[in-house]
Amino acid sequence: MAKRFAAFALAAFVVSAGAFAEAQHRAGRYGAGIVTPNGFNWSVYAGRSKDKAHNYGGIGLSLKVPQLPLYWGLYFSFQPSWVRTWVKSDYYLVDTSFWDNGFARIGFFLGGGAYFGWGQSTAESASSLNIGLRVPIGINAFLFDERVEAFFDMAPSIGLGLGYAFGDSRYHGEKVKGYLDGGIPFEIGVVVWF
Repeated sequence: MAKRFAAFALAAFVVSAGAFAEAQHRAGRYGAGIVTPNGFNWSVYAGRSKDKAHNYGGIGLSLKVPQLPLYWGLYFSFQPSWVRTWVKSDYYLVDTSFWDNGFARIGFFLGGGAYFGWGQSTAESASSLNIGLRVPIGINAFLFDERVEAFFDMAPSIGLGLGYAFGDSRYHGEKVKGYLDGGIPFEIGVVVWF
């Protein structure tokens, strides 16, 4: 099972990177930072809505390498009944400034991206996989000669999920269940550029 998960995660990275490999963003600079993801998500199962909207939180890493025009994120969330990890990859179609006073430059961005997630229930023997698309939109501020970036974004998302249960347990009444997945995650973070 671990090999299948690793292969699926690698495929998600390759697909999202290849989709936007033509563009450039912050070329020649590395970035690494801390992000606090939060937001709301929902799931719709065949024929009925099963999961109500719920809040999630956690901590994550924001990463950028100059060889790819993508922002990467790796997130971890520990909820009372689920432990989740997910990866996102975003490309900014618009990344422009609207105010610059020499000390700080403030701007906004809009882009497209993809996500891949995995969750494990702590209350029952069940897991879930999620993959989908997102539209990040946010504001950022560059400080200290553009060495530090603080940002806030929202990313309406939609995708597909697969829930599965181990042993005698059930995932919403079944062993395996596909569903429509979506939400509005938001992030607050700080990135150091070098």
